[in-house]
Amino acid sequence: MDCFNVAEIAHRSLSLQELHATSFYEMFFFKEIAGHILLEDTKLELAGQVALLLPPAQPRQWHLQGSAEGMVVIFEGEFIETFLKDNLFLNRLYYFGNYDAPATLPLGNGDLDTLLGLSKHIDQKLTCLPPTAIIY
Repeated sequence: MDCFNVAEIAHRSLSLQELHATSFYEMFFFKEIAGHILLEDTKLELAGQVALLLPPAQPRQWHLQGSAEGMVVIFEGEFIETFLKDNLFLNRLYYFGNYDAPATLPLGNGDLDTLLGLSKHIDQKLTCLPPTAIIY
């Protein structure tokens, strides 16, 4: 599990315009974003305040205008399954287990503030752990 300010990964992940996939789950909480992402054959417009929830191995291609602001939380499925002792937890989540569901979730100011606060709290907790305790 890890957490980043979007600006920290913008030059690696969000600037990749070629088709690529990851091996982990990603939860982006954008304070500000403009552009779109292609998920396989689906074009998702990204604007303003939005959450983007991506499962592993889903091909994606970013097409952003300007720089995005926000936080991203990444984790391996095995981490959540072990932590919660529930092998089907991620499959039951609407956004990760239902591939017909949109990967985006519009956020109001209160929702965004809560998610950004929780993300920053995760980041602070991970920073306090010794390197051997962090699970990637």
